[in-house]
Amino acid sequence: RVPMGVVTKITSGKIKIQGTVFSVGDNRCLSAISTGSSNKPENVGRALAKKLLQKGAAKLLKEARHQGIGGQARA
Repeated sequence: RVPMGVVTKITSGKIKIQGTVFSVGDNRCLSAISTGSSNKPENVGRALAKKLLQKGAAKLLKEARHQGIGGQARA
């Protein structure tokens, strides 16, 4: 489990996905938006994931997995 949120909007055959990954121990967060055809939502999701990873989301996700939700360290 990792702290993240997603908002999706579909209009006129287009899908827009905004994703945010949050840090566990402080107020850092990374956001990105991806848009594309609503016929290929998986492609839009992958593009969003790639953008978030390029911004450093892997580090926040690793920290969240290590610390656990709520900031408690995991073994």
